[in-house]
Amino acid sequence: MNNIVKLGLILTFSVQLKQVTFAPGETLDTAFLKQNPRRSLPALVDGDLLICDSHAINAYLVSAYGKNDVLYPKDSKDRALVDQRLYFDAGEIFPTIKQIAVSPCLLVRTHIQGVSTHGLKDCILTLARYFLLSSK
Repeated sequence: MNNIVKLGLILTFSVQLKQVTFAPGETLDTAFLKQNPRRSLPALVDGDLLICDSHAINAYLVSAYGKNDVLYPKDSKDRALVDQRLYFDAGEIFPTIKQIAVSPCLLVRTHIQGVSTHGLKDCILTLARYFLLSSK
């Protein structure tokens, strides 16, 4: 969510935040489900448009409200490289971190059993080798 707020500052528009906790039943509330049937956070409502997923939200905001294409290029090759990194984050890094950190917290576990950090190490090495070292 912080990246969406920061993007709002860069693009000079304000973001109204609605605090949602994971208290039992809060994301099953009828009003919440009507606005966000996937119960996915973060979610953006812009007029009649609902977008869930921070990567899609950021791409939309830059495309819709950006004054240039510095943050999200219009050139298809440059955009593909940005998208590749976004998808790597969404498909590899986030699920790995979620397995290690978030799931045990939400399930109120006092210890983590059988969780390997090899996936996280692999994500970090891939990020360093292929994305950071080869960036323009």
